[in-house]
Amino acid sequence: MELKITVLVDNKPNPDSSLSLKTAHGLSLLLELLYEKDRRALILFDTGPSPEVLESNAKALGVELEKVDVIAVSHGHYDHTGGFPAALEGSRKLVVMHPRAFETKVRIKPCLKYIGVPYTRLQLELMGASITGQPPLQLAEGVYVHDTRGIRNRRVDGNLGVLSEDGVVKVDEMWDELLLRVELDDVNMVLTGCAHPGIDRIVEYLSGLVEASNRPLKVLGGFHLAWSSLSEAKSVALRLKELGVEEVYPGHCTGDVGIRALREVYGDRCKPLYTGFTLTLR
Repeated sequence: MELKITVLVDNKPNPDSSLSLKTAHGLSLLLELLYEKDRRALILFDTGPSPEVLESNAKALGVELEKVDVIAVSHGHYDHTGGFPAALEGSRKLVVMHPRAFETKVRIKPCLKYIGVPYTRLQLELMGASITGQPPLQLAEGVYVHDTRGIRNRRVDGNLGVLSEDGVVKVDEMWDELLLRVELDDVNMVLTGCAHPGIDRIVEYLSGLVEASNRPLKVLGGFHLAWSSLSEAKSVALRLKELGVEEVYPGHCTGDVGIRALREVYGDRCKPLYTGFTLTLR
């Protein structure tokens, strides 16, 4: 079994400007799994902030979005769900998405601003989404989606809120956060959209769910460290290493401070993401 990950959307630009890839605040990852006898599965993890960016980058990278088998959504923020029209391409697709992703999500400061899913559940269904939200689920051979409801000592971003129907704003503890886990012959891979509950706590939580193995653990995606101090981010990086994470691939909301801290701990085993980045594992 082989896994190829292609970053279709990320905050960081591709170093090769000739590829004409668009950079945007958001994340979208394509997972291509190759099995024996030419069997293949395509999974899209998040869709970035807009259909224009996703469609343009997919075309530039030779990705045929219409051939995607299933779409998994990490959480209900616009920068991970705005590209749905391009991701669905007018075809019927299974979409794994936590029900609470459709809550009215807001940024609290400097002023109240809606940052949730740009489409209603009905609109997505009319586009072709067949939505389910009952993790843990097996999306393909070796690929699993997990929720984070078991993480009780969650990290919380005080600037992320949920607006209730009666107009009350509460801090969003991101109970809708989902993540992917890929079991390969020689490695375990964890993929996160933003890891709001804490990337270290997510890895610790997964370690308690999955049987221990001698396979190295790698983590890729947004680590939500952009708003942390260097010392806070370094503490998280050290905890990841303590938990057995051998390589990290930080992107999106990890931020420059987070990447700096991860590089101090991991050295060349920290490989930051950018739009068009690819990784192949077996």
